[in-house]
Amino acid sequence: MSISSLLTQPWSLLPLITETFVKITFASVFILAVDFVKGCSLLSLLLPQPSGLSKKSITSLAQKRYRTDTNTMHPMEGKVAVITGAAGGIGGEMSKILHSLGATIVALDCNKNGLEELQNYLDSQSIEGIDKGRDFGRVWTIAIGQEDLSAVAAAADQIKKRYGKIDILLNNAGIGYKQASDVGKAKNGMDLAFTVNYLSHFLLTEK
Repeated sequence: MSISSLLTQPWSLLPLITETFVKITFASVFILAVDFVKGCSLLSLLLPQPSGLSKKSITSLAQKRYRTDTNTMHPMEGKVAVITGAAGGIGGEMSKILHSLGATIVALDCNKNGLEELQNYLDSQSIEGIDKGRDFGRVWTIAIGQEDLSAVAAAADQIKKRYGKIDILLNNAGIGYKQASDVGKAKNGMDLAFTVNYLSHFLLTEK
């Protein structure tokens, strides 16, 4: 566009001005959004985080639920807890807590190294009055992938054969997709996440 045409037809600049204004506005909003997210992250670091229930409170709740003798520190002695996704995260922490309360832990996960680490840790936390003289320990790890429903069913049968019944089932295992390329299918031909997060849990509970 020539200078002479701009002087005779100044309104021809309107589309260019509008486009520039939109770009500047979008950029400003984006920068503000980024600053807001950063501010929230920083704020979460500055504010005190919830500490959750104390060991004393957890023990007290377990005593009320499982024992008439509220003086015992191991109210879940003799109880069997089956936990999926037990090699780390929430499942790992729940395994440690319930084990410390006297429960027998059956830990399921596809992470063999994580299960081995959990086994070693829990074995090192043995309780003399409970673990001494037992034919087998209070920890049993089963390495399976929750996407394999036949393996889940076989694990359930093994657990029933060894213990007869269980007292707690924590269906904790789960996966998610970070991007579209992560979407996959399980051995049953159905969506991988749906199989792991729903079908495997339903099957384990039903068995």
